[in-house]
Amino acid sequence: MAAADDKLIFTIAPPPVGYPEFVSGSKELGLGVSFMAISLPFTYIEYEIVNNLPEIHQLDKELKLKGGAVTFNEKAVSGNLAFGQSGGLAVLAGNINKSLLLSVNYRLSGIWQMAKTKRMTSLLFAGAGLEVTQNYSKIDIPQYMPFITDPVIDEVSSIFSLLSGNVSGGLQMNVQTGDFIISPFSVYTHSMAKYISTMTSSMSFDYPSEDGQVPAFNSLVLGFDIVYTPRRIALSSMFQKTKKADIINISLRKSFDLGVALK
Repeated sequence: MAAADDKLIFTIAPPPVGYPEFVSGSKELGLGVSFMAISLPFTYIEYEIVNNLPEIHQLDKELKLKGGAVTFNEKAVSGNLAFGQSGGLAVLAGNINKSLLLSVNYRLSGIWQMAKTKRMTSLLFAGAGLEVTQNYSKIDIPQYMPFITDPVIDEVSSIFSLLSGNVSGGLQMNVQTGDFIISPFSVYTHSMAKYISTMTSSMSFDYPSEDGQVPAFNSLVLGFDIVYTPRRIALSSMFQKTKKADIINISLRKSFDLGVALK
């Protein structure tokens, strides 16, 4: 299947590979928490009983999702190369149909320190990752039952599951300025996904399921971050506005040295 048009995004956000120190044999662990808020236009169907008959209305409303995430990343260094893994769990609640979104991701990556001076480091990186997302919601659907004149409301549980994968590569610069590091970066990503949607009746009615593949797409992200080095704490805030969505993400991360492996 052909890839969709490329997307170009500018953002202020945590850099892709963080701030690795290339001490051969060393290891580093990072932990983080995030607050996220997403707003985007949303079209959905609502059922209403009028004159004892169900009517279907298509409504346009702003979907607002709010929640948080916990993340981890680990890196091990060998010479000018670093190998890492990272992952996270995000939980978001929505204002339409009692929506609850859960997302789990995991990623493997490699980093090459191309050049290093007293104030600047150049990093080339590549990686691959998987993400599983599930959206739970409740929909009230009127149904007719034998020997009952008025329609009954069937509270239907809807589950939309998405399995997505991507490969990416890019360039990052870490520039030391006093007690701060400024990190501009660029990332090119190719993504693909599959989905399945199911509906389960709270009574005994049958509803159709659906599955399919999302067309592959590419994106190019340009961005930067700032870290305060004395405490090794980065406070990154991101506001991204596209034609379809507004995204706010505030992250707090802390890194821990795991020492140098003994030879």
